[in-house]
Amino acid sequence: MWAIQIPIKKMMLVGIDVWHGATATSKRASVAGLVASYDSKYTKWYSRAIFQESAEHEISNKLKIAFVSALTHFVTQNAGLPEKIVIYRDGVSDGGIPEFRENELSAFRGAFKEFPNYNPDLCVVIVSKRINVRMYSVKGKTLDNPMPGTVMDQKVTKPYYQDFYLVSQYVRQGTVTPSHFIVLENGGLSADHIQKLSYKLTHMYYNWPGTVRVPAPCQYAHKLSALVGENIQAEPSADLADKLYYL
Repeated sequence: MWAIQIPIKKMMLVGIDVWHGATATSKRASVAGLVASYDSKYTKWYSRAIFQESAEHEISNKLKIAFVSALTHFVTQNAGLPEKIVIYRDGVSDGGIPEFRENELSAFRGAFKEFPNYNPDLCVVIVSKRINVRMYSVKGKTLDNPMPGTVMDQKVTKPYYQDFYLVSQYVRQGTVTPSHFIVLENGGLSADHIQKLSYKLTHMYYNWPGTVRVPAPCQYAHKLSALVGENIQAEPSADLADKLYYL
């Protein structure tokens, strides 16, 4: 009942978010949450929590190991590896993109080498919620919030990235805030396909009956990293990896 038709087959959706634990009063380690789909309807998720080992890096070198385990789990469920992988990474600023490419993206490519002759199409999208951009719809002589599903990908976007703004929610009060998506690699998908996929995924978060601001993989990764960082402070049992225990 909680699925939307996504015609792309043999695809893995991945969400990554980081909970930052270090504060003025607490030195708890930051935790990265990684979730990856492993079924054809994109409703089942494999998850791993990764503790940051160094303050210099957003995610530790355990990311490669976690992703290899997600791919291995995909193989056991589907008798084959995914042909296309779409990664949604939440919370990377423009200034942090080079570091993301050097550390996290290289970890994903390193995971592919663990499987013989494996080179899938890779789509990488940075998602940002904390932005100041606002969008309005002109209705006669007044301004109103745009309808959910509205995409803005021209004029106000960045000249050096393929990016777009997406309104995924309807709000009754105040001004709706869009989310910003930067496509670092398209993996053979057109801009239209990435925009439609991103909007569809905002409908697929189990813990809310409507849409959320970011694609479901990002929201799952956020919930996972926050739960482990704030409450558990230990790596969860591997027996829980295929369960949505963090909702």
